[in-house]
Amino acid sequence: MASISEKLSGPERPLPDERKLDVDEISDVVIEMKDVSFGYGIGETVIRDINLKIDRPGLYCVVGPNGVGKSTLIKCMSKIENLSSGDILINGRSIRTMRHKDVAKFIGYVPVVSKDVFSMSVLETILIGCQNRRSGDSEESKMKAVYKVMVLLNIQDLSEKLFSELSAGQHQKVAIARGLVQKPRVLILDEPTANLDVKYQVYVVELLRALAESEGMIVIMISHDLNLSAKYAHEVIMMSPPGVIYKVGPPEDVITKENIETVYGVHCKVIEDDGAPVVILGQSMMDEFGNID
Repeated sequence: MASISEKLSGPERPLPDERKLDVDEISDVVIEMKDVSFGYGIGETVIRDINLKIDRPGLYCVVGPNGVGKSTLIKCMSKIENLSSGDILINGRSIRTMRHKDVAKFIGYVPVVSKDVFSMSVLETILIGCQNRRSGDSEESKMKAVYKVMVLLNIQDLSEKLFSELSAGQHQKVAIARGLVQKPRVLILDEPTANLDVKYQVYVVELLRALAESEGMIVIMISHDLNLSAKYAHEVIMMSPPGVIYKVGPPEDVITKENIETVYGVHCKVIEDDGAPVVILGQSMMDEFGNID
């Protein structure tokens, strides 16, 4: 059976000249976070003093325990939340000086998907993403862009179906298509594998890695699965309390026994399988009072 990467680039797929996005428009982007902090209220800092630079295509998985600010981090990066302090630069330009529409030309944001959000067709749902394209785009060019991403993700046969009627895996493909139709240079996803069974979790992460590689994109996703992140991420961004970045690097450097025990408070073994670390969880390091031993 062909892999997703082979399906995305294989000669057997139709319309090869329209299959890929315009790589020259989505490459060579640099995102840099400088001393970024954010809080939802006075004295309630969620992320603090974040310094992070992403300057090459690939799949980046953001991991860490609940409550360390993973979703807040990517919302600040997408300008969904305004920074409390520090700055984020996109190709050297401060996000503070950019309109939301300007940020959306670089970054496509895909929130946690709920089947209750949309009662419209798949085609109409994906067209929402066209709102962030150039204002002068004709309806014909928008429909052409929608068709391209539907073919890319092999969901053109779902165009007339209601979004609410789709399977969990189809939901994620449509949500990703809605992000891609903006032609972003960076695709950011908030827990794209949430509430999916194992088969669809693997499928979605395989798809995102394949898109990063075949389209030359930066793909940033929040993940709660260390083993999926270890197997598919080009780099892992590990966060820890109190809302800081603990370690950034390739999976073998970040997903280690020492880092997991320190950040997650759980005993574990980390072995290697086919070049990737595999985590075998042990006992919690938490005592009866909820403190880490």
